Amino acid sequence: MIEMISFYGVAFLILLAMLYIIISRDIFRSILSMLVVFLLTGVMYFIMDMPFLGVFQIIIYTGAMMILFVTAINVIGRVNDKKDKFPYINIIAVLSVCGFFAIFALALCSLVAYSPLEFTRQIVSFKDVAITFFTTYSFQLILSSLLLFVAVVVVYNFLRSDDNEI
Repeated sequence: MIEMISFYGVAFLILLAMLYIIISRDIFRSILSMLVVFLLTGVMYFIMDMPFLGVFQIIIYTGAMMILFVTAINVIGRVNDKKDKFPYINIIAVLSVCGFFAIFALALCSLVAYSPLEFTRQIVSFKDVAITFFTTYSFQLILSSLLLFVAVVVVYNFLRSDDNEI
């Protein structure tokens, strides 16, 4: 009974947040309302006893997709700005991304070189994957969620202009 009440309560909140996305005239409030929809969808997965999907809903959509939306909206809003706060920020950003991918590629190559992959035809259940993620890799999941949240805050504060403040 409690699960049913919480399910319908969260579903009602999702509908209200989706309605606010449509009727809001401020783009940043619409984006924040979309963030609420993504978070509540993750909560809905937890209510339906699917924690694996709930965690990835929160990490992927609430984290990564919101960074994409906030960055795109802020860049579009900054098209009319003539002066840059930091003239070399694009070069620094490109070098940072290239450095990250170089480190990632080196780590991946060393992982493959030292552990030969054996392909077996065994079926792994969804529950086993979820248990592995929540026991063996729980710290990594929490850390990636936190990093994505910090990235949203940093991108928003760095790119926002005085005209687009909430």
